[in-house]
Amino acid sequence: MGSSCRLDTGYTTTVPAAGAMSIAFWVKASAGASGVVCGFGKTIGADWNRIQLNWSSDKLRLYVKDDAANVRQFTSARTVADGGWHHVVGVINPGSDEIALYVDGEPDGDAAGTLGAITLDAHDLTFGCVHTGGGYTSYTTCYLDEPLVCSRALTADEAYRLSRHEPLSGAARTGAGNLVMVYLGAESEALVYKLITARVIDMMALG
Repeated sequence: MGSSCRLDTGYTTTVPAAGAMSIAFWVKASAGASGVVCGFGKTIGADWNRIQLNWSSDKLRLYVKDDAANVRQFTSARTVADGGWHHVVGVINPGSDEIALYVDGEPDGDAAGTLGAITLDAHDLTFGCVHTGGGYTSYTTCYLDEPLVCSRALTADEAYRLSRHEPLSGAARTGAGNLVMVYLGAESEALVYKLITARVIDMMALG
């Protein structure tokens, strides 16, 4: 994700008062990262319900506001923006009146208290910034891979297992000597299958 890059998922939903949601992803960011990694939004500054994961002093903050304006938030104890890859799972669980964060498969912490239904039907879940009534704002700069959204609370064991299986995709993750699958095609052409398997000999970063 660059300073103006985003991924619109088109996903809107309602988390019931007795339900739950989990958002998981791999993330790599440099120290000093700012902005929103992912979230649902409406209008910044207004009294609006939302779910959001954003940077806070090189750590990740999970912020939740329900339909009744109850707020639960938790900032990771572990530093996440340190130039390395980390697996993050945010669990939002109105059914248990709590939210929780897992970092690299380990429980990082939680926040408990009244939490009801969360209606997220105005603007879709977006990665790389937050989608609001005024457009897109709070862009972040980081690498993201393997985003996963579940309409239930992932267990500690599931969070651990997800973190033990790094995704095979991602040019930023590979290195010299690795086997990769590559798509070859001109920028202007329609998407067609042109996949090859090759071994990386050397790498060079531009731009």
